[in-house]
Amino acid sequence: MDKRIISERKEFFSSDIADVWDIITNVYDSSWRSDIKKTVASHDGKSFVEVTEKGFETTFIVAQKVKNQCFELTFKNKNMHGRFFSEYKEVGSGCEVTFTETVFLNNFFMKLLAIPYLKAQQKKYCKDIKKALNEI
Repeated sequence: MDKRIISERKEFFSSDIADVWDIITNVYDSSWRSDIKKTVASHDGKSFVEVTEKGFETTFIVAQKVKNQCFELTFKNKNMHGRFFSEYKEVGSGCEVTFTETVFLNNFFMKLLAIPYLKAQQKKYCKDIKKALNEI
């Protein structure tokens, strides 16, 4: 039985691909995120910890970063671990980003809630990006 959960979302942004890239890949600034209280990044930017408003921490490691093409992170917290991958494609004067999260849960019973949770998180994440870009 495959224990991974995959959630994918494609989102169009009317902003230039470089502007979208800069928002998403800046591990030092999470001020645009509505669900994150703070981010603590390593000096070299290769790892960081996101802290939610409730104090929940998730550790990320940058696995791959190819400017305006793809950004890959591995992550872990007390409930899950996995991979976040975003792929960028120019579309007219804007861009389309495909976000794919592959998650392995530490608790089997969380699987029932994981897919709706991930879909809601991805939707909120994209809305936050659009707000940061003044698209909404």
